[in-house]
Amino acid sequence: MNQKISSDNQIRTLLDSVDPAALSQTWERVFREMEANGLLDQYRDGEERLWIAIDGTEYFCSQQIHCQNCSHRERGNGKTECFHSVLTPVIVHHEQNHVIALEPEFICPQDGHEKQDCEINAAKRWLKKHAETIRRNNGCLAR
Repeated sequence: MNQKISSDNQIRTLLDSVDPAALSQTWERVFREMEANGLLDQYRDGEERLWIAIDGTEYFCSQQIHCQNCSHRERGNGKTECFHSVLTPVIVHHEQNHVIALEPEFICPQDGHEKQDCEINAAKRWLKKHAETIRRNNGCLAR
């Protein structure tokens, strides 16, 4: 069977119009299935805690292309860069070779805020949104 795999650009074209919030229920459903099937147990430490590591990453940067969701920074040469970044929380365990990706939190301009969004504010939003799930699973944030 010879199937063509879509290119990165084709996938981006399809997904660019989708609001990331539309996928939130999918993340929740997958996580609940992992809970129900005991798949998270191999990531628990000796005190039954799940450790969550949160880190930010930049996934787009341009001096020519920008959109309403871009963050921006002035470079030393006087040019403005527009970029997109995201927090990527994952469940980690020191004996596991893999991590479990959790719902990301995008770092982008927030309505009603004068200052540009940042990793700290995105982390606060993520923690607030997922506080119940973290408590239910005895989650801890890795430093």
